Amino acid sequence: MTRIENFEVVDMNGDGIKDIVYACAFTIDDETTFGGILLGIGNGDFSHTPSTVFEGVSSHRVEIWDITGNGNPDVIASPSIHHYLPILYKNNEDHSLTPHAIREAYPPHHRPYFRARDLNNDGTVEILEIENTHEFKGTNYYRITKDQGIVKQGVLNLPKDCEGICDLELVDFNNDGLLDVFVEDHYHDKGDIYFAQYP
Repeated sequence: MTRIENFEVVDMNGDGIKDIVYACAFTIDDETTFGGILLGIGNGDFSHTPSTVFEGVSSHRVEIWDITGNGNPDVIASPSIHHYLPILYKNNEDHSLTPHAIREAYPPHHRPYFRARDLNNDGTVEILEIENTHEFKGTNYYRITKDQGIVKQGVLNLPKDCEGICDLELVDFNNDGLLDVFVEDHYHDKGDIYFAQYP
């Protein structure tokens, strides 16, 4: 038995009907995770059999952006192996999906929480991803380009006492047109705001 934990509703195959892009986990141990697409069939109903299954995707996050600029929504998902980058699935002209990931290893216990947004309004989507280990605590900053995929740009440092970071949100708190970072620290039951100064 599975449960869907994160999903987006978007037309993935260009037929004008909304589809569901989801990430789910088994309810017993949450160890086996995957994602997929349930195609809309009209009248508000969806296929019960996924048209596409994403292997190696965790239930933490799934986001939709047109990365390649071809008008088709691409999928960004958290990996099931915690020390890998988010996986980008490019939606091709024929609506087939091609996985693209940089296998850059991180220390154990890396937490795969991320947000994908156009952070500095330049038309390119960036990723902010939390890395919280004994060796390093910070938020990695990546740009997603049409040709190179996911490219690391730098790090937004976090306080050394942020031991229990679990998630982050992006909000323009000071109305300067840039998305600032709100980091949720479950260990200390608090949140911190980092005003946008991207590398």
